[in-house]
Amino acid sequence: MSQDALSSSDGQLSDGIDLTIVVPVYNRAALIGRCLRSCLAQAGENVEVIVVDDASTDDSVAAVRAFSHPRLSVLVQERNKGVCSARGRGVSEARGEWVAFVDSDDELAGGAIDTLLAAIRECPEDCGAIYHRDLHTDGVVSPVTVPRYGKLRYEDYIELMNVNLHRYKDVFQCMRASALKEVPWPENRAPETEFHLNFVRRFPVLMREPAIYLVHDDADARLSTAQTLSPSRSEAELERLHSLERIIDDHGDALRVHGPALWEHMLTNLISLEAIFGRKEKMRELYSYGIRGGARKLRLVLVLAAGLLGPTVVVRMRFLYKYLRTFRHSSAST
Repeated sequence: MSQDALSSSDGQLSDGIDLTIVVPVYNRAALIGRCLRSCLAQAGENVEVIVVDDASTDDSVAAVRAFSHPRLSVLVQERNKGVCSARGRGVSEARGEWVAFVDSDDELAGGAIDTLLAAIRECPEDCGAIYHRDLHTDGVVSPVTVPRYGKLRYEDYIELMNVNLHRYKDVFQCMRASALKEVPWPENRAPETEFHLNFVRRFPVLMREPAIYLVHDDADARLSTAQTLSPSRSEAELERLHSLERIIDDHGDALRVHGPALWEHMLTNLISLEAIFGRKEKMRELYSYGIRGGARKLRLVLVLAAGLLGPTVVVRMRFLYKYLRTFRHSSAST
C-alpha cells in the first residue's frame, strides 16, 4: 500500500484476498467503531478492510487505529474530496477481486460476509456487481419495491430507480475490482447517480433479496463532505449541476423511456440548478427539451418561472420541496 496507508496492526495481509471492504469516513470518531466491529467480526483470511479517512478534523483516524487486526488498514486523504473520491481511493489500494462499500455510520448484519462470498461464487461472469437490499433502523427494507431479482441490465436498473423515486432505494454494493477499473468512482462531489448509470450501462448487476446491510440514521450528515461552502453556490452544487447535465446528455433517452418519473425529476432539478447559477438560456433550452419529451408542463412552468425570478426564489422553493418530502416520508413511516 502507499506510504500514507497506516497499518492498524503489525500483522501482514495474507495472500488470496477475495473481498475488500472499503469504508469512507469523515468525522465519525464516535460511530466508526460500530461499523468496524461488524466487519472485522466476520472477516476471515480472505477478507480485508480498508478505511479511507477523508481529511477528518476529529479523532476518526485514532479510533480506527485503536483496532488491532491484521487485515485492517487506513488511508488518509490530505484534503476532503467527498465520498466518491474516498471510495475510489480505497479501490486503488484494494487487493480483493471484489470490493464492497460500507458507510462508516452503518454496519453489516451477522453472516453478511458469508452470504456475500456465496453470492460471489454464484455470480455470472458478465455481471460487474452484486446488490443486496438494506435494512433501515425504522424497519424499512430498501429498495422498497423490486420489480425483479437476478440479473439486471441497464433498462432494468433504471426501472428499479424509477419505481422507488422519493422512497428508500439504497442497495448494498459489492463490485468487481476489474469492472471498477473500467468505470471508476469519480473524483468530484457529484451525487453517485451518474456513476451507477455509467456502471450498469457497461455491466449487468446481480440483484439479490436478502437484506445484509444495516443502515443507521444517528449521524449528523450522511455524506463525506466538509460543510463549509455556501449552500446556494457551493462546489458540491456546481458538481451536481455538471453531473445532471451529463446524465441528461448521456442517459436522457433511456431515462425518458424506462424511467419517466426519474427523468422528469432530474430535469426539473437541473433547471433549478441552472437558475441558481444564473444560466437562464440553458434553463429555457431544458424547458423546451422537457416539453418535447413529454414532461408535465405545469411542473416545468413552475420551475422555470421560479428560476426567472432569481436564485433566491429557487433556493427557497427547493427547501420547501425537501421539507414537504421529509414530512410526507415521516408521516408514512409512523
